[in-house]
Amino acid sequence: MKKALFLVSLCFAVATSAFAENGLERGYRGFADFGLCTQINSSTLADYAFEFTTTHGMQLNKHFFVGGGTGLMIYEEDLNTKKDRIGYYANDDDRQIGIPLYADIRADILDTKITPFVEVRGGGIVGQLNGYYFAPSVGCRFKLNDKLSLNAAVSFVMHSYKIDETEESYGCMYRIGIEW
Repeated sequence: MKKALFLVSLCFAVATSAFAENGLERGYRGFADFGLCTQINSSTLADYAFEFTTTHGMQLNKHFFVGGGTGLMIYEEDLNTKKDRIGYYANDDDRQIGIPLYADIRADILDTKITPFVEVRGGGIVGQLNGYYFAPSVGCRFKLNDKLSLNAAVSFVMHSYKIDETEESYGCMYRIGIEW
């Protein structure tokens, strides 16, 4: 009987801690993310890209965030196949680099320690890749303490670029990051 009571108490404690408030209050909120993007349709870019971004803005209430950000997107050469693509190499280098500049709107769905979210980033990309940048995402936020959380998300990244002529690229981005 004592074991059963202990197990029920333990389950209740875990369940209530998972549903504790997310701690989001009105004010400043910042993010730093790392992502790996696998290309779906590009014929002139590498098969994958790395993206590092930082986003800063205002938490409007417990659910909505509005801000802006920038980062670095690096398309690396496919080292396994060494594919030679026309227009792929920029300045005889084996990578393409772009700097996304974007507005960010995010909605944290629940008011809990572990909460799903939806996010939309939209803007432009400059550097060797010039054009628009659009990245809708779905993910989950894991509150670590009152000041720090971990985020994991999947994005569908779309952007245009011009090497010889304007093209569009689509990819699936897997992101992990921290927020404060």
